[in-house]
Amino acid sequence: MFRTELEAHSKEEVRLFVEKHRSDILPKLKYLKDYYKGEHEILNKTIDDPSKPNNKLVNNYSKYITDMNVGYFVGVPISYTNTDDKLMKALDEINDYNDEQLVNLEIAKEASIAGLAYEVLYSDKDSKPRFKKLDAKNTFVVRDNTLEDNIVYGVYYRVTKDAKHTEIIYADVYETNKIYHYSIKAGNITLDDEEEHFFGDVPINPYFNNEEHMGDFATVISLIDGYNKTQSNTLDDMDQFTDAYLMLKDMNGTTSDDVKDMKNNRILLVDEKGDAKWLVKDINDAWVENYKTRLDEDIHKFSNTPALDSNGAAGSKTTIEIKMKLLGMEQNRVNKERYFKKSLQRRIEMLVNFLNIKGANYDYLTVKPVFTANIPQNAVELAALAKDLVGVVSDETLLSNLPMVEDVQEEMKRKKQEDAEKEEKFKKLIPINTNHTNLKGNKPGNSN
Repeated sequence: MFRTELEAHSKEEVRLFVEKHRSDILPKLKYLKDYYKGEHEILNKTIDDPSKPNNKLVNNYSKYITDMNVGYFVGVPISYTNTDDKLMKALDEINDYNDEQLVNLEIAKEASIAGLAYEVLYSDKDSKPRFKKLDAKNTFVVRDNTLEDNIVYGVYYRVTKDAKHTEIIYADVYETNKIYHYSIKAGNITLDDEEEHFFGDVPINPYFNNEEHMGDFATVISLIDGYNKTQSNTLDDMDQFTDAYLMLKDMNGTTSDDVKDMKNNRILLVDEKGDAKWLVKDINDAWVENYKTRLDEDIHKFSNTPALDSNGAAGSKTTIEIKMKLLGMEQNRVNKERYFKKSLQRRIEMLVNFLNIKGANYDYLTVKPVFTANIPQNAVELAALAKDLVGVVSDETLLSNLPMVEDVQEEMKRKKQEDAEKEEKFKKLIPINTNHTNLKGNKPGNSN
């Protein structure tokens, strides 16, 4: 984490932080992203004898772990509850314009791989607010030294080369009200341009996967390497088995022509004292398979990501059984939610600042993100639970916990409108008697 004693950036500090980020942080992030893409250490495997097999099998647990955790976390799009319908309508339009669900998915995926992710908020040529994910390999924020960890400024940089193949780094520095555009060449940094923005805070927004800023598969990379090596070596042994030698005992007079004839005729003549058998390497299949099974189980155990097989979550039938087998991943999801929610609220706050600059008077605290685990649900169980909780909790809370309801506020509006229409139909079916006539046709106060 980069920190500064300054109240605003200095161009020389920016240059030093960019260099430090490239030397210290970039290699680690690239390493993690390479593992997700299947570029594992096993691909560097070498052998001394080029005539021997050299298999390099990549078992991409890294991608499996990230894809499973991200799908479980934000596979069901994040919804929102609010007490200000006008603000929510404005935010819905902004979210739709920015394809918010896809951006959230990209950010969650990057955080799962690298341990952290970033987005930038900006206004486009039509003066509409935008937000998009930035590559963590080229982005960082600088905080102050207070307990609040306030972001003083954020940096996004790109590395390129000019016509003479000289390296140039273009760095955009974002502060609370301005964006500064720098170029760094041969160790010198130059301010090229600056502009205002209207988000009321540093519009580079960091997202963390957890407190340690660690990716979901970072702790099991050594186990993945071990599994890759074991699988590769097993295939090497199998290849060597197919290349086994035929041993002929007490048949020293056999010539190469005899061998050719035996191969063609598929007949082998052996005298009384002679013998023929394949000379192969003994392989302890049971030991190897047990070892691979243990590695596989440890990878799933220590990454808190269950295997989707008959023994894993897929073999369960009830919601409770599934949740018990997903308990470890659920703990990860809950932690992710807390950190993601904090950054998501910061995004909402800056979007509201932008809208208020244009004349609105909204309060971002009226909007609350709602996360739903992407887990197979028993609709009958959920419906029964919702029915039992009617009158105990609010309708908004009930609806927010039903997976078939994507937009709680919209669903409440539709239900209110539907109830009003039913009431109108009921009034038409049973017209009100304005004369207050009783069942016998007499007006009140008269009796027979």
